[in-house]
Amino acid sequence: MVSSGHYDHRQSTVIFMAAIIVVFVAAGWRATTGSPVAATVLAVLAVLVIGTIVGVSALHTSVTDRELTVAFRFGWPIRRIDISSISSHRPVRNSWWWGFGVRLVPTGGWMYNVWGLDAVEVHYTDHHGAEQIFRIGTDDPEGLNAALAAATSSPR
Repeated sequence: MVSSGHYDHRQSTVIFMAAIIVVFVAAGWRATTGSPVAATVLAVLAVLVIGTIVGVSALHTSVTDRELTVAFRFGWPIRRIDISSISSHRPVRNSWWWGFGVRLVPTGGWMYNVWGLDAVEVHYTDHHGAEQIFRIGTDDPEGLNAALAAATSSPR
């Protein structure tokens, strides 16, 4: 949603992630029936996997006239990019095999994605002066791209 020069969008994939959790726990439980040690290991792994999946099951993207911010459900990991450092941005389509979560992608740079293949690719200069590429998975690539266009073209 864009209002008063500010873009704020949340995307989540709770149903998909819940299905993964159910399959993981069911398969593990079946494999460990009768072994208390295996069941304990499964329980610990299940908590870690479930926590990770829940953590990366929602992505919050915000654009202001000063900053692009992208963070997962619990606020970590988070990426903040100064609007003045952005040299270009464009809607792109990710390959299905690049997956979800936090990833290095074959085109160079990092990607944050919770679901789907649509993204906006942002080229920017980091605080060390190096050119960087960052892909933001989104179900609103046109809206995010328009918000970045408005923010990067406004006088600072």
